[in-house]
Amino acid sequence: MSPAPHKQTEGDTLKETDTQKRAFVITYARTHALPRAHQQRGVPRTVARADLTQMKHATGQTCAQTRQTAWVFLLLLLQLQFSQTRPIDFICDSDVRRRMDVTEELQPLMTHCLDQLPSDVLRPCIRINMAAWKQTSFQQKQAFVRDSLDALLQSLGKVKESSSTSCQVVVLKTLERSVKNHLLIVERLERQISTLTPERNCEGHKTTSLTQTVHFYRKLLRGPVELLMEDLTHMCTTHT
Repeated sequence: MSPAPHKQTEGDTLKETDTQKRAFVITYARTHALPRAHQQRGVPRTVARADLTQMKHATGQTCAQTRQTAWVFLLLLLQLQFSQTRPIDFICDSDVRRRMDVTEELQPLMTHCLDQLPSDVLRPCIRINMAAWKQTSFQQKQAFVRDSLDALLQSLGKVKESSSTSCQVVVLKTLERSVKNHLLIVERLERQISTLTPERNCEGHKTTSLTQTVHFYRKLLRGPVELLMEDLTHMCTTHT
């Protein structure tokens, strides 16, 4: 004899309702609730990942800023040292001239800088015809180098005033100080500077690239400035 069908009571209905509620809670927890580790911390997984990303980004920025500050400090020390350089040391010691060339020291700092400058930098013509250069008086050569340095210096000052990027300003200030130091040495050479400048065989150009500006300055130091110093090597025989 088969058992009589079970008649659903009010208690059974309540049990089914509780079971459905627990199933709903479990399903909701699996799809919406947070992992236990994050629940204990009270931090959502997505927020934790975002915070980790932000922390890595902030750490990277802090490291970059620290490196930039270190390079700025080093460059300032170099500029203070070179501002005391005597013309005779600059003329007779190629190592002094090499150390005064800040373009290589600027390279690590420039990797953090925006290359696009807010305005143009004038790059005067510094191309030299060696046959004509050898026939030019020292005073005219001196004037050629002086005018080239001075034109670059004036241009750097204008761009620096219009730049709002701190990294660019540091590079431009460093270049400006270096150009001033070289200009001071050229002007203090023991000869009267001619008012006549050798005719330039090319036109000057403008650039809005920080990289090209630094490269031009390097060419100016390793080209006309070096050639001018070669005309003064005879002074080094009596230099001690």
